[in-house]
Parts: sequence; C-alpha cells; structure tokens
Amino acid sequence: MKSWLDSQDHGVSFLVRSGSGRVTAVEPVGVQDSDGEFPFQRVEIDCVNPRGWSRSIRFSARAQVTNGSTLHVAAMQALNRGDLMRWEIEWHRHEWVPAHVSVTDLDVETDTTARLVFLEIPTAPDLEPADLTSVIFEE
Repeated sequence: MKSWLDSQDHGVSFLVRSGSGRVTAVEPVGVQDSDGEFPFQRVEIDCVNPRGWSRSIRFSARAQVTNGSTLHVAAMQALNRGDLMRWEIEWHRHEWVPAHVSVTDLDVETDTTARLVFLEIPTAPDLEPADLTSVIFEE
C-alpha cells in the first residue's frame, strides 16, 4: 500500500492511498430518498499486506461511491468474482473543516469522507504482493 498527500487547485490537501486487495462488501449508506434509493454505497476492501508485514495484521479500507456509478458496478462485479483489484481512495475533509488545517492533523474517521476513485483488475506484474511497499510522502 502507498500513501501520500495531494492538493486541489486551491491548495486544500487530502490524503490518498492505493494498494491491492479484494472487495469484501458493498453496502448502501446515507439517507434513502423518496423512492427508497440510497445515494451512496460503501465499498470495503481487504488489503494485501505490504512486504514485511505479518499475515496476522489485517488492513481493510472503506470508501464510498455514488450509487449506480461505474465504480459501484465495478465493486459489485469484484465482490461477486473475488478478483484481486488495484484501488485508490482519497480522504477529503468535510466542508466544515477549515482549509488551513493540515489533513495530517485530522481524524480521518470523523473529519473526512473516504471516496473510492479507482478500482480495476491489475496487470500480471502487479499481482505480486512482495512488490508492494508502504511509503508516506509529506508536504
């Protein structure tokens, strides 16, 4: 798994993580509309451990996608097939969190929303967990 900080055009930073893993759940979240539809789906991914990590240490990533979006469809297909997938998630601050506060000072569980922005079956060389590294880049 890799982690780094990125920023939008207006300089507001957000956390990005990418890695490989298997989709283990896709569940509706949010408040249902008048038709009973949920606006978002939460995707849970059981991540491949980085090199050197004990197999007993498990990491799961959770992020939301828009209901019915291309990423939602891809997550459902990955869940049903059990494929190893490459993923990327961005954690963006809630609108009430001031932009001048660094994302590194936020609690990602309460101060941000995790958004799945990339999900695909990796190419053959990417399937080797031993090639994954854990790197954090800071601003």
